[in-house]
Amino acid sequence: MFLVLLSGRIEAGGMYRPSAAPLRPSIEVFRHVFPATSEAARRARHLVDDTLRVLGMEKAEPVRSDAVAVLAELTANAATHGCVPGQGFEVVVLLIPDGVRVEVGDAGRGALPASLRGPSEDADAETGRGLRIIAALAHRWGVIPSPAGVPGRTIWAEVLRRRPGPVGEAL
Repeated sequence: MFLVLLSGRIEAGGMYRPSAAPLRPSIEVFRHVFPATSEAARRARHLVDDTLRVLGMEKAEPVRSDAVAVLAELTANAATHGCVPGQGFEVVVLLIPDGVRVEVGDAGRGALPASLRGPSEDADAETGRGLRIIAALAHRWGVIPSPAGVPGRTIWAEVLRRRPGPVGEAL
């Protein structure tokens, strides 16, 4: 079943938050809550890739592959850093005009992602590159903090067929 959304998002289990991006027509094509494991992050990536292929998105390269790569980073971050015991992360994929929007919500209590301005602090570090990858592949992205007193956030990214202007973050 597909939903056409013209405004905010539907609350699901208290984890998913309204979108902070400008409202635009979209078609929800995927929504699922996964446990907080690296295996679940891998499974989310494959399920979303399969869903986009079924919808004919393999003809819209590099949109599909970039959206899947962005989703892989977001779900890996959620499974590794954003989840609390007993709660997983939610993945939502929407078709938007000229592209795909992916959103990953978690109930983590950690800090919101920092700005990407400036050089990486440690070029040899094994972590810390995920949001730079997202910024390089997505036309725009942002973070939606949960309401005051409720832990969690949703990180969203839009991958478009056309990339007008410089790529960067939108908070």
